[in-house]
Amino acid sequence: MGGLMIIAGVVGSCLLWADLSSVYVVAVLLVTLGFGAIGFYDDYLKVTKQSDKGFSGRRGLESKFLIACIAVYFIDALGAHVRIG
Repeated sequence: MGGLMIIAGVVGSCLLWADLSSVYVVAVLLVTLGFGAIGFYDDYLKVTKQSDKGFSGRRGLESKFLIACIAVYFIDALGAHVRIG
């Protein structure tokens, strides 16, 4: 549950000081919020069921993979290609 405060701090500082016109900053922000939502939902299930059974591991990985694919598509669609080397 402490992750909510960490994510609030990261998002707040990004909104104040990061260059929001950068595709990379927006993508990282969206991925962070998505992963935070998965963690929040897992904690919510644990608290409401009052057990250690939260979000299943397989579902969590599938959700994270989907968020990562959306981020990759988002970066690629906006034409932000970086050459290394």
